[in-house]
Amino acid sequence: MRLLGPPGALQDFWAANHDAPWLLAHPYRSQLDLNRTIPIFIHGDDAESHRRRSFMVVSWGSLLVSGCSPFDSNMLVFAGDNAQCLHETYNVLNCWLCWSLTELLLGTFLDVDPFGSPIQRAGPGGRQVAGGWKAVLACHKGDEAYLQKAYNMVTTWNSESVCWRCGASKGANTELVYTTHGPNAPHRETLLDTAAFIEQVCRENPFVRLPGFHIDLLQNDWLHCVDLAIVPECAGSVPCCHRTCV
Repeated sequence: MRLLGPPGALQDFWAANHDAPWLLAHPYRSQLDLNRTIPIFIHGDDAESHRRRSFMVVSWGSLLVSGCSPFDSNMLVFAGDNAQCLHETYNVLNCWLCWSLTELLLGTFLDVDPFGSPIQRAGPGGRQVAGGWKAVLACHKGDEAYLQKAYNMVTTWNSESVCWRCGASKGANTELVYTTHGPNAPHRETLLDTAAFIEQVCRENPFVRLPGFHIDLLQNDWLHCVDLAIVPECAGSVPCCHRTCV
């Protein structure tokens, strides 16, 4: 699996993100040598499969790598059958995931598990994970269903408040209705900061306890927002617009 990308990719990434709010606010920023710190992503997809079975598929990779096969740039964390896995199942898996991310951030192996119990390893805790290299979570993305489950959100596409990032609403009698688009849409003035996101949108979950968690790390998956939502709507309108305009 590739992590470093082409020559100069690591330096270029940190040069472009040196003043990013999530990095400036990171409690371990002063302890990170950015020349030996790899920015990584977590990607989750609540995917439909054969005969309407759905699976939760979570993977990770480096933000420095592009233009190659997913087999070279992504590694599976876990895949779960939603018909067989409870919320508690995924919560435990996510606890272990966040525990592993903490080890990568510290650059050393921990001597306790995610639940505080001593863990048996081949060697003592405190040993370096990768010869002095570290990794920091710089992006957590996925489709809406995955993010809602991962962060145990109170908002859904069926609730009155439909957005986890702002105050957009389905209510027709409010100025915050989500169908009001454009740069001056009122709901753009209601963007949540990290503290408000944790307090108002989330129930208990391990990701918000990860050192350095910031709301700017969360991203909706491009495939679901554009390719599976906007593009089909636009494509269906093209013939109609063509007949009208020609």
